[in-house]
Amino acid sequence: MKKIIDLIKSKKRFITYIIMGSIAAVVDLALLFILTEYAHIFYLKSAVISFLASSFVHYGLNKTITFKNKSKKYALQFIVTMVVAVVGLILNLGILFSLVSLGLWYMFAKIIALLVIVVFTYNLNKHVTYGWFK
Repeated sequence: MKKIIDLIKSKKRFITYIIMGSIAAVVDLALLFILTEYAHIFYLKSAVISFLASSFVHYGLNKTITFKNKSKKYALQFIVTMVVAVVGLILNLGILFSLVSLGLWYMFAKIIALLVIVVFTYNLNKHVTYGWFK
């Protein structure tokens, strides 16, 4: 049991990132579904809008809770965050398009895409977004 507790403590930031990312993912998935199903926007366009909206949520949660970043360089840090988000968006759209082309429902494809890019974006955010601006 002690080993499990030590493991959790050593991975606390990553676990917090996953929790904050899950909140942002709910925003992403909800907007994707609403925009695609009710506003009748093509799923890839909806995915861009929902991903960018969730990136704002993700930035706020990660700055204040996950990384407890005190930098006052908000504009510059936000720009770096958006660059990381755009890289994640490109990967996300590639995975989404590929899986939908193979016949998977766009919502399942989106969940898979989110799961695939989480480690990549965590490392970029940890070392670049919140590592450069302490």
